[in-house]
Amino acid sequence: MNDEQRAKLEANVADWLKDHVYTELTNANGVEVWRCQKPGSHNLAFDICVTRYGTAVFGDIGHLTFDIDASYGLRYLANTGFHNLHGKLAASCKEEWIDVDAILETVSDCIYTVLDDEEVEYPDDMDTKALIDWLDKTAKELDESDLPFDEWSDLLERVGRFDTGTGRDIVPAFDLLAESEELLRTGDIWETTISKPSDHVWRKLFYVRHAANAIMAQKAAAESAALATEYCYSMGPADEGWSDDGLAAYVSDHELTMGTVIRRGVISRRSASSFLPDANEVIEHMGNAAADDNSEFADGFPNTTKEQEAELERLMKPLQAWADRTCAVNFYTVAYDSIESYVVTAEDVIAGEAYRKTLEAEVVE
Repeated sequence: MNDEQRAKLEANVADWLKDHVYTELTNANGVEVWRCQKPGSHNLAFDICVTRYGTAVFGDIGHLTFDIDASYGLRYLANTGFHNLHGKLAASCKEEWIDVDAILETVSDCIYTVLDDEEVEYPDDMDTKALIDWLDKTAKELDESDLPFDEWSDLLERVGRFDTGTGRDIVPAFDLLAESEELLRTGDIWETTISKPSDHVWRKLFYVRHAANAIMAQKAAAESAALATEYCYSMGPADEGWSDDGLAAYVSDHELTMGTVIRRGVISRRSASSFLPDANEVIEHMGNAAADDNSEFADGFPNTTKEQEAELERLMKPLQAWADRTCAVNFYTVAYDSIESYVVTAEDVIAGEAYRKTLEAEVVE
């Protein structure tokens, strides 16, 4: 797969996965599991599981196992080149095809080296076909040459006939190169790269790399949001109408001037998932509902073990992720000890005027 093909595949993968949602199923005890799936569809859905022993991917895209432990994890998947990622694959996942282009390049380089050593002039920038044609033509013109032009041409043609879409010709190709070392005046054939990851494996790696980048971006956004301080504003102690529309909007709405003293407080906004019951509350709700219908006959229901309760806690993760992703929390409280005086600056007034002009422009449109 050349650079143009890889760029096209990368663009296609981004399009195919554009509606995927990335949900953290668990992140505990050295195990991190993410579900990568378009809601309501199993098409191209897969899970990424990172453990202290390695990383596994399985689902509709197929299966991959990497020698990448939790100390590297998703960050490694997102930021490492594809050839290095392929190198981290378990042997059973490394489906390889013969790389005919790489072999032809090696043979051609060896031929050019011999021609240079023998001070034979040849055209620049020849592709394989042009080189074969030149060798055939030169062989006819130089009947008594000591150089094996015909044999070189035949070797290139034999390499070109290998099946590029499978891996069955890898061993025969290596044997052919090994047998041709004397013909090519080289002893380094064993260092030649004659195989490449199959297109199937490349596609899987692109899926995983895309998902890992999306997950890392999602994590970074969540961390930034958690670190950002969100303020609300009011005019004074007698004003209980706090506004979280932003300072520019507040200055504009109240037509404040430079030097005006207002109040500022830190917003405390709970996540949507915090309003869901936890595992213990779910179990308690089941018990109460059973008791309402069956009185004392439901005593002891549900009888769960610590392991089962821990499993329920894990099962709540996707629901919590859904709540945080879907349900906007537009209400908040103001921490009393965070309230402070704030003096409106000249920059605030300018920002407020710019905000008002934006609103006016929207009305005109």
